[in-house]
Amino acid sequence: MAYKIKSEKSSECVLAKKRNMKYIVVFLILALACTFSIFLLYTKSVITLNKSFNNYSRVAQAVSDIRKHTLLSQLSLVDLIYIPNKHGLENIASQNDHYDNQVNRAFDLLGKEFVGDKSRVDTVKRVYLDWLSVREQIIARIRLNEEKSLLLNQLQQNTQNIKKINKQLEFLTNTAESKANNITQTSYNGSLEYLRIELLILVLLASCLLIVFYTFQRYITNEKQAVSSQLAWSNKLLESSPDAMIISDRDGVISQVNKSAEDLFGYSKSEFVKLNIATLMPKRFVNHHEKIALFFNHSSARMMGLGKTLYALNKQEKEFPVEISLNLAELNNRKVAITVIRDISEKKQNEAKLIHQANYDLLTNLPNRKLINDRLDQAISRANLSNNKFGVLFIDLDHFKKANDLHGHEFGDKLLICIANVLRDLLRVEDTIGRLGGDEYLVIIPDIIHSESLTNIVEKILLAIECIEPIDGKSVQIGASIGISIYPDCGRNCDQLIRNADLAMYDAKKSLGKSSYSYFEDAMFIQTAEYYALEIALQQAYENNEFYLVYQPKFEIKSQNIIGFEALLRWNNFRFSHLVPEDYIPILEKKNLIYKVGDFVLKTSLEAIKHWQDLTGKELHVAVNISPYQMKDPTFSRSIEKLLETYQLDGRCLEIELTEQTLIEPSLMLDQALANLRKIGVGIALDDFGTCYSSLQYLANYPITSIKVDKSFVSGINNNNFNEIKVVLVNTIVSLGSSLNLMVTAEGIELEEQIKHLLNINCDYGQGYYFSKPLTSENIISLLVKDA
Repeated sequence: MAYKIKSEKSSECVLAKKRNMKYIVVFLILALACTFSIFLLYTKSVITLNKSFNNYSRVAQAVSDIRKHTLLSQLSLVDLIYIPNKHGLENIASQNDHYDNQVNRAFDLLGKEFVGDKSRVDTVKRVYLDWLSVREQIIARIRLNEEKSLLLNQLQQNTQNIKKINKQLEFLTNTAESKANNITQTSYNGSLEYLRIELLILVLLASCLLIVFYTFQRYITNEKQAVSSQLAWSNKLLESSPDAMIISDRDGVISQVNKSAEDLFGYSKSEFVKLNIATLMPKRFVNHHEKIALFFNHSSARMMGLGKTLYALNKQEKEFPVEISLNLAELNNRKVAITVIRDISEKKQNEAKLIHQANYDLLTNLPNRKLINDRLDQAISRANLSNNKFGVLFIDLDHFKKANDLHGHEFGDKLLICIANVLRDLLRVEDTIGRLGGDEYLVIIPDIIHSESLTNIVEKILLAIECIEPIDGKSVQIGASIGISIYPDCGRNCDQLIRNADLAMYDAKKSLGKSSYSYFEDAMFIQTAEYYALEIALQQAYENNEFYLVYQPKFEIKSQNIIGFEALLRWNNFRFSHLVPEDYIPILEKKNLIYKVGDFVLKTSLEAIKHWQDLTGKELHVAVNISPYQMKDPTFSRSIEKLLETYQLDGRCLEIELTEQTLIEPSLMLDQALANLRKIGVGIALDDFGTCYSSLQYLANYPITSIKVDKSFVSGINNNNFNEIKVVLVNTIVSLGSSLNLMVTAEGIELEEQIKHLLNINCDYGQGYYFSKPLTSENIISLLVKDA
């Protein structure tokens, strides 16, 4: 609305110029009527009058420019306080620079043209500089986002400087006018002596006057057109504002609106002018008239409703949130209120959406970790007031990763949503259900009196998860492990309760197996500390060269000659010397250390077998156990090929041993890796055959070259503790291997009767303590010499 005011002020300045020009024409006619008949004296009189006129006109113009641009600069400060962004702030600052340049030019003109005491011009300029200094202070404070009420107060105080400037400027105008009048009067008195001669040339002077009148009339017409154009531009700018702008009087009666106001409220302009602005506000704002009156009395721009949401009412009496700013202006010599109204419905919706996204999981729409912590704090406060207990359930899904990898991430997302819905249906409204991330959920059960009731809830959750119906026609084999902590017995803040429930969940998963639950106990914290210490020790073990290999010799059962070795990983650590590979290899896999350790095993094994082959001249081979994680590495087969080239070994000297866990999740990458290894001659053995979910389909789908009979079956061949079922299984596996042209190795051979039985059923190879314990590289050389 500042632009609208600017156009009106410019119009007033132009009208003042037109009045001055009419006075000048009158003065010129009087002077010409009283001019001496002598042409030289007439010319002198005209020159004197012109000089007086020009001096006064330039002084008046300069004074008008100073008034206009200081006023525009002051008004722009009002917009600057409410400017919506940094770009708009810089635009208004640029306008102020323009105004300052115009004022400085006007002061320079005053210094040259003012015929009175020049020190009065300097006095006005000092007042202007004081005003300018305060204005720059206000701008600087706006950039620092200081409180608007303080800025508006300082702005109102600075208005007094403008009054001082106008008072001083009025003196300069009066002085210039007086000087011009004196010169004109002198010329008039002198011209009486030459009146008769002047009459002789009256006709000529009348013609000149007509020409001058016509010229000024053209000038006034052009000025009118310029002012009309400027006002049209200002009104067009007003109409282009995206915010609703309403002009009303002291009583709130609307006199003018823009197009945005019509669109926002649904009223036409003709309907608007019949309304009071209070009609656009909900009835609960009963003191709206009082606020308008107070605003007119204090005459300062302000933003309404700071710190709270305001609402407006459209033609259909529908409320919507708005931001409102008020400005006071003078229009046609009367004060009016300019109300700017902005619809912030979309802004409020976006804010609500952001708040929801910050507190809820996007997939399941359950509370996220942030909101869960807040709910836990509330539960703690309520429990302290009522002296009650509440339970925290940490739920981790079993086999979720397997289902996700097998059926895809989209299926996994649907499964997570399904679990969330199961928990919602099963639990009460007052219970809090949240998702911590991944396949982990947290449930808060308030007002626990007996732990038995909590146990019943947990058992219902486990049963419901196990009984989930197929999703997209695909069956779901999934369970959950649940850890339970109780406030205040298991912790007195959010972190302790969640951590201890998490520890109890891991205890349930590790000690009790899948689909089980466990209550937190203090001993679990000690176990966890030991587990973390183990993780740290393993992370340092590779760098400290604590890993080494031993080799279990493999013998041909028929000749009992050594045909190769199985490389076994060992860890030289004093604190954890009691651990076996089965204890720490899962941790190596979890921490992604298995890749470095696996490379170490492969390089060391191939280097050793190369040395032993050169030493004995025999085609020995080495078997290396491969983690499922290594098989997921797309460079795995290529790295083995490079190692074989490095040590100048044939692929047949290496055999990789895979467990059924590696093959249970088929993938194109796995198929390609195994195919590449078989191309270069590397053997592929299926380890612990028959102990898990063995399927003949593995032997059909993968290029398996040998199978290993687990020692738990071989142990059944014992005269003192004979197990007929295990013996039948051993016989079946050996027979199956022979039928499929697969080499069969029996593990864990310790007794002579086991050797005899395996020899009778034509088992190919064997390894175990009967032949030799796992040996270090140094002891292998002695064994090879003895075998030779």
